[in-house]
Amino acid sequence: MKKSLTVAVGILFLLFSCMEREHTNPFDPEYDISSPKDLNFHKVDITTITLNWVPNNDRETGYRIDRKVGDLPWVESYGFIEDKDSSFTDSDAEINEDILYRVFTCYDTKFSDPVETPLINNDFPAPTNLNFEKMDIHTIKSTWLDEAVGEDGFKVEKKVGNGNFETLATLGENSTTFTDEDAELNQNISYRVYGYKGNNSSNPTETTTIDNTIPAPSNLSITQNSVDSFTLEWGDESIGEQGFKIERK
Repeated sequence: MKKSLTVAVGILFLLFSCMEREHTNPFDPEYDISSPKDLNFHKVDITTITLNWVPNNDRETGYRIDRKVGDLPWVESYGFIEDKDSSFTDSDAEINEDILYRVFTCYDTKFSDPVETPLINNDFPAPTNLNFEKMDIHTIKSTWLDEAVGEDGFKVEKKVGNGNFETLATLGENSTTFTDEDAELNQNISYRVYGYKGNNSSNPTETTTIDNTIPAPSNLSITQNSVDSFTLEWGDESIGEQGFKIERK
């Protein structure tokens, strides 16, 4: 009977030894490290992305952050957060790239499984609602909405007739208006505007073609005052002309 009991205890010990144990004691060298929870991101500006998560351990020593840009391999240990901080800010996010981050909980030299963000499209937002107003025959004002945060500024390009777009002006950050005071007369003109940051830029936003023909006088009438005197009258449809010329045939 004693021999049978010893064998039974041995079998039970072997069975429990083969079962996977949950290591919850942080001083256990095989301590199970839980992954962070609820990882999310916030695009602060075009080069800054902040990650936030919820800690899921009691004794973590920090968090490791990896980053992947486009088709490039993961950059391991791109960032490291000590203690129980639960946010990380990447102030050098690549513009016009798809970016991924993954976060590991750290306990000494051990790491949890990672938790990963969804794919972050870090495109440079283009200006929107580009409109123009003809102030006079040689002055055209353009306005737009600034959809980006953190740009260095905006560049304005102009196209005259069948020519190419050429840089007309470089403006500072948060600019939303530009006035061309040298618009070519009797030409079709187009403008386009895009934001820039260093060597990176948004897609351009373009106006419709602007017909900058000088408006002709309207409603020309003639009154004979005498056998050798006539009075001409007309409507002035333009703003900014130097004057009018009268021809006789």
